[in-house]
Amino acid sequence: MIALLAGAATVLAFAPVGFYPLALASFAVLIHRWMRAAPRACFWSGFAFGLGLFGGGVSWVYVSLSQFGGMPAPLAGLATFLFCAFIALFPAAAGWLQARVPAVDGVRACLIIPAAWTLFEWL
Repeated sequence: MIALLAGAATVLAFAPVGFYPLALASFAVLIHRWMRAAPRACFWSGFAFGLGLFGGGVSWVYVSLSQFGGMPAPLAGLATFLFCAFIALFPAAAGWLQARVPAVDGVRACLIIPAAWTLFEWL
């Protein structure tokens, strides 16, 4: 639940609110949750973070599907949720991958997590 809320709070760092320090704080929350967690827990907290981030950030997809695409509202909501769940797999995979790499905490926070996040951003 904390990761989901942190992901949703990240949306406020972008336009139109633009409170950019919130992006740093929310990623710090996620990194803190990932530091000593098992790979499965890292996967699910990354997935929850992604659901919060993308669920709050892609509301325009629902509007596009329902208002401009003519899709019925319940189906547009389901399609938007499935889209968010799919792209939430990328932060989840980054969490799983960084947990699988053996490293001390400092190296994990400074090198492994950013590298895993960047790798899955490229995909």
